[in-house]
Amino acid sequence: MRYQNFDLWIEPDVDGGLRLRSCSDCHGEYPDTAALDADAVRRTEVRLADTKVAPETLVDFGKLLYAATFASRGGQVEWHFAQCLGATSDTGDGVRVRLRVAVPALAVIPWEFLYSEKLHGFLGVSVRTPIVRYVELPRPIGLLETTPPVRMLVVIPAAGDLATEVEKVELLKTLEPLKNVVTTTVLDGAVARDRLAAALAAESFQLLHFIGHGDFDGEAAVLALNGEDGEPDLVDAAWMTALLRNHPSMKLVVLNSCRGGEVSPIKPFVGMAESLVREGVPAVIAMQYAIHDREAITFSRVLYRYLFASEDKGRIEVALTHARNALSAEFPQSKALGLPVLFTHAREGVLFNVVSGGTLAGLPISRAALTGAEALRDEQANDVEAYKSPGVGSPEEITAARGALERTKRRIRLRNVSIAAACASALLLFFLSTWLGFPYLPPRLRVESYAVWLTDAFDHDALSDRLTTVIMDSSEYAGFIQPPQSLRTAHAQVINRLVEAGAKTIALNIRLADARPDDDSLAAALQRAKDAQVPVVIGIDSLRGGAPAIAPRFAALVRWGHACVGDEQRHSAKMLPLVIAGAAPGSPRIHSLALESFAAFTSAGINDALDVRHEIRLLTPDSVIRVAISETVIATADDARCRTMAAGDTLAEHFVEYSPLAELRGKAHRVSYGDVLQGRVPLSTFRNRLVLLALEQHAPTFEVRRGLGSIEQRYGHELLTDELNLLLSGKTLRPMAGWAQFGMMLLMAAAGAAGAAWSRLKSLRWRLLWCGVAAIAYLGVAAALYSRQHLLLNTMYHLASLVVSFLAVLLIRRRWFA
Repeated sequence: MRYQNFDLWIEPDVDGGLRLRSCSDCHGEYPDTAALDADAVRRTEVRLADTKVAPETLVDFGKLLYAATFASRGGQVEWHFAQCLGATSDTGDGVRVRLRVAVPALAVIPWEFLYSEKLHGFLGVSVRTPIVRYVELPRPIGLLETTPPVRMLVVIPAAGDLATEVEKVELLKTLEPLKNVVTTTVLDGAVARDRLAAALAAESFQLLHFIGHGDFDGEAAVLALNGEDGEPDLVDAAWMTALLRNHPSMKLVVLNSCRGGEVSPIKPFVGMAESLVREGVPAVIAMQYAIHDREAITFSRVLYRYLFASEDKGRIEVALTHARNALSAEFPQSKALGLPVLFTHAREGVLFNVVSGGTLAGLPISRAALTGAEALRDEQANDVEAYKSPGVGSPEEITAARGALERTKRRIRLRNVSIAAACASALLLFFLSTWLGFPYLPPRLRVESYAVWLTDAFDHDALSDRLTTVIMDSSEYAGFIQPPQSLRTAHAQVINRLVEAGAKTIALNIRLADARPDDDSLAAALQRAKDAQVPVVIGIDSLRGGAPAIAPRFAALVRWGHACVGDEQRHSAKMLPLVIAGAAPGSPRIHSLALESFAAFTSAGINDALDVRHEIRLLTPDSVIRVAISETVIATADDARCRTMAAGDTLAEHFVEYSPLAELRGKAHRVSYGDVLQGRVPLSTFRNRLVLLALEQHAPTFEVRRGLGSIEQRYGHELLTDELNLLLSGKTLRPMAGWAQFGMMLLMAAAGAAGAAWSRLKSLRWRLLWCGVAAIAYLGVAAALYSRQHLLLNTMYHLASLVVSFLAVLLIRRRWFA
């Protein structure tokens, strides 16, 4: 939380009212006057002496105090405060209300109950409007950096009428999870003056927490220690300030006692808390009314949790505000929210900067951490300015203060440089991947860079129950080519059986390029299928004079599509061409066997007018089926081996999700020619199905890479089966949108920068481990997106973003920030 300081001076006016002056960091200074109903204040304070106080009483009292300050006669203070608060509303920052009340008669008023009707709450319980009693001193706070753990002295003098043991146990329980940050020394039992002084002399403490009695002895605030005779020994503010005067390491004193925060209405600066601050303790929290055990336990638990374990750690006004809010929530029928009073001369409220490791410890990556670092920088800058006054500080202290300020500035600079380097790395890689690098990668590397390989070995969509393959395998082949039998006769017999069975579409991954003497039976079967309105689609692998290479007797009876699935020698690509758009003017567009078969199965016409770089539309009588294009590439000379395409043609391709071979070759989706012809398969199996016919004898196989390294040999019809299955599922495996790919690059670059810059990773081995964990987490996300959304992440560029950003920030860190 970043704060603007809003200072409010409250002084008596000649007419018995108040003279006010408000001043802010960014909005100038405004004077005004107000009236204070002193009798109403006294009457309410009498009621506050009760254990239980109605919430409406506190609200009315808070409104009374607000009317005497912010709601001034000229309205200047409230207007000024609203300007400051409004200026921070867009950024989520806050306004620190610093009360400047020097007159004791006004300082005893519990201003911590200020209540704003416009804000609908007490100012002091919101982190946007913390309330502190500010004591301006021309002296530095001292070195804020400390290596963990912070040393706390807990002082608990014996007091028979207080349940101090319970509060002690609860305090230690609160601090137990923080043992790596805070270590406690408990001074309990008979705590005499000498014993307390000896404990402070034996060790340097940064925090003193007092649990016991506090009161006024006449006009002076006192704390109850234990005398040598066993009776209470009342020590006043003068003795306490003398005790702590020569302990510059002390940053915070918490007086968890009755009336420790009250000041004398007669003599100035004799209140215990304010006296300690004026003597040099940067911050003191004390209670202005009696605090009960349960309230004290809640207060300590929340205060130290936020002071040492939150995003705003080290910032006392933030921790105290959270503690006040907890008191308000847990004890609504009491005055608990107004009990603690914070006196401080820390301009930015920073008391501790707990660091571990080297110069770059605690790099402020998050916004909250950055605002904390900026507050620390400003606090340290104030210290350096204070040391410039004559006679303030030794040369060693001045050098230490300047060094601490420079280290904080360097951490902030490194944080900014790291983020800039991460963004620059992501932008550069995104630019390369979009315009320069990615389209020019070899197709095999380009396709394999997507995240399909993460999950296709173990996660896939099941084969559609509308799809069946009928295969003539090697064992059947010899029998079907014995006279008077022939392959085309066998095809004809199977087609007749499928038409009889009610198949909806028949796709032949079989070339019928040349005329043969035994074409009569096959031509008759194709005619019968056409008469029965069962489309038959055949695959081609070449063109003749720009027309498909199909025997003339079959050309008018079938539909056709190219059956090219890749280079037979080294096929590992996971995408197959749906459409080939010829480079030559007037060249026809050639659809794939899978796309043409799917169009026939859905009774759709293919809209060729669309830009095949984006999608293909299949127009059915009832709807429009959109098939998204995953990639468009330019055919190379290697692709031209298919003979239906030429180098320079545009290929509209889509990714294919491979099914396991066991599923492709299982009985549920694959039958043999013999099974069909000999009736070993019920004809109802094929009703309303898309049936793919194929040969395996002498058919080429394709090398397919599945998963992390498994290489399989598959037939072309098995690749077509997966392509058909994807079309039937209505899903498209597609790369994530460009802006999302860039966002992932930016995220991975940020992870790499964090790994290189985070000072808690003390060795290169730990930094590399960080990057390894980030990479594994990313791969898990990529696998999940592919499995659930069919989105493809460009793993090569994302992981490259991680590595490039890591190396860039590591180099910057070692070169300029070592």
